[in-house]
Amino acid sequence: MSADEPVGREVKLYVYDLTKGVARSMSQAFLGKQLDGIWHTSIVVFAREYFFGGGGIETCRPGGTILGNPDNVVELGDTFLDYPLFYEYISNLREDMFSGEKYHLFDHNCNTFSNEIAQFLTGNEIPEYITSLPQEVLDTPLGALIKPLIDSMTSNPVPPRTNSYLEPIPQPSYLQDDVPSQASSAAPDDQAKVDDQKQVNGTEVNGVGADIKASDDAEIPVKPKLPVVSKKHMFTDAKPGECVQCILGNLPEGMLTEEEKMSLEALRKYLDEDMDLTGIPNNGFLAVGKLLQTMEVPSCVLVAVLDLLQLAFLNLDVVRFMLSNDDPVMMTFVNDLNNKTIDVQVAAIKMLCNVCKWGQGYTWLVSEQEWTLNGATTRNCTITCSLITSALLCQNMQLMEVAATLVNNMAQHEVSEDIAIELGSAMLQCITTVADIAEGAAFFCLGGLYGLMQHGEVTCLASVMGLDPQKYASRSQRLEILCGDMLSVMNEN
Repeated sequence: MSADEPVGREVKLYVYDLTKGVARSMSQAFLGKQLDGIWHTSIVVFAREYFFGGGGIETCRPGGTILGNPDNVVELGDTFLDYPLFYEYISNLREDMFSGEKYHLFDHNCNTFSNEIAQFLTGNEIPEYITSLPQEVLDTPLGALIKPLIDSMTSNPVPPRTNSYLEPIPQPSYLQDDVPSQASSAAPDDQAKVDDQKQVNGTEVNGVGADIKASDDAEIPVKPKLPVVSKKHMFTDAKPGECVQCILGNLPEGMLTEEEKMSLEALRKYLDEDMDLTGIPNNGFLAVGKLLQTMEVPSCVLVAVLDLLQLAFLNLDVVRFMLSNDDPVMMTFVNDLNNKTIDVQVAAIKMLCNVCKWGQGYTWLVSEQEWTLNGATTRNCTITCSLITSALLCQNMQLMEVAATLVNNMAQHEVSEDIAIELGSAMLQCITTVADIAEGAAFFCLGGLYGLMQHGEVTCLASVMGLDPQKYASRSQRLEILCGDMLSVMNEN
């Protein structure tokens, strides 16, 4: 694909049977007509799920409502429209045609919305068996009987749900898909294909017609902002061949078997030639894990190993492979980073920045599942936050910058309040106490903070600690834009 060729993004229709199979078995008896389900639908695009109900248009992670995973997924095709245009279009719909008070159980419901969005994005309609369902119900004797009651229930305005804060980054991480990164270091990542996160949280279902509440507070923002920090930053400067050469040239004799050395070469070919992951023997990753666990490995070898992983984790298949193996080697190594040299610490945090490219990778980093390390109970989120805090407060500018970049990348996902406050406090201490902070460290510190301001508590904390973004605005054009956006959010709170 040429650089000038537009990038298509998948558009999917999520289909849920609100009756969980009851309609299929009972509809003939109750309605005198066989129905396979009572359908709620939503549109999934830009790695978010959009749906319509009494609260207007709402959005959440794919599969993030109380309904959980969809009963069926319909591929509607690709859209070549970009997010800002989609954002403007859906914001206008939210204010007019699909405002909460316009919702009607039979005549103007979730499926009406899905059909409208599907045609706008792809030119295709959603399946007729879904759009024709309300009329099929109304054509039954029971449907005709209950229609006046439904009309009286749904004609009254239902106030839309409101947020306690204005979402600070309306163009989040899930928009960076399919566009290869061109930079060589901490470059904007436009390639991320964030995986579907099937999480079920506290939501609300208000009857047939699928007036469903989002499982998070991510409503469509009131007014668009497209700040400089709207994307994750990936590290892509490592060279697989040089990494493998460094590893094999500096390892103590006999540390790796010939088979393990060959598997490292297979890993190198995978990264250089975009091979299928199945072409890499499992012991290719086992050899990497072995090096991370061995005390006698020189620092230069550890850096080369981490650089290989840095590139490998840009591929979702590798992240999934890591998560499919219930092995604490990686997080055990991260837990011990304070005992490593600065260059090893920097390489490891760069690797974690790339792990955050993917929703599954981020979820692994902040997992609260308990496991045992050195006889004590710990969690991935505890280790991750401890590493970042230590790096931000270490007074080493290079380490501070990559740690701030990691927070910036994490903030593009949905960060829990506890983690946001912990990391926000460390970021504020870093940015306000370092007298001569480098431009890069300042940019990513402020960028990370800006992302964490999705939680009002972080915004309040910034004000209490006397953060003045304008102090850094003159350092560069990107800081000037970022600081202006931060000030607008702080002033609104």
